[in-house]
Amino acid sequence: MQERLNTPLAVIDYGCGSVLIVFLLTLAGWVPGVIAALIILNRGKL
Repeated sequence: MQERLNTPLAVIDYGCGSVLIVFLLTLAGWVPGVIAALIILNRGKL
């Protein structure tokens, strides 16, 4: 449950580029940041 609440922060282990993209999208709005983070987190699972 905690991972879902802090989804944009969950990409810290995925490299600087991913963190930067999610950070910028989160600044634009929480929803785009969460969507990008979920895509990055689930990229290997799909």
